[in-house]
Amino acid sequence: MKKRALYTFVPVFLMAILFSPLTVSSSSAIITIPPSAFQPIVNCDFRNDGAEIHPEGGNPCLDFHAPVYLPQGVTATKLIFYWRDVSASDNGVCGFFRENHYGGVYTGYGMGYTQGSDLSYSSTTVDLTGALIDYSSGGYFIYCSVPANTMLFSVQLEYTYNTFLAMIFR
Repeated sequence: MKKRALYTFVPVFLMAILFSPLTVSSSSAIITIPPSAFQPIVNCDFRNDGAEIHPEGGNPCLDFHAPVYLPQGVTATKLIFYWRDVSASDNGVCGFFRENHYGGVYTGYGMGYTQGSDLSYSSTTVDLTGALIDYSSGGYFIYCSVPANTMLFSVQLEYTYNTFLAMIFR
């Protein structure tokens, strides 16, 4: 008799979940792109020891990019980059972009700049707009310009995603 009660209970319980109203809950998460993920756009001289990246040598690199792999359907909301800028004249820049599958057409979602010429370590936070991740339209990357006397330490992307929860009533 107990086995039969269990077989009756499970389908009723599953039906309650399937036909109950759903609530949407929004959560956020962060991914970090380390300096070791960044590559120069052209062949040039730079230092990338995994903890920092910066131009050096006779033909210093200024422009770097790194791929970003966020889950399909999430929304990127913030870009945070960590840097040290000792140049009084040049500011670094980092931004979040999508390139379409055919190349050459870019969509920018936000860019931020380094500031100052002191020896302190700092960060810049940029609010991103319209950055719904959809890989059917292209791939995503971080672009950073790192002038002389500037170091890039890491870049973080904050994103939100929805979870659906079934409401079960007694």
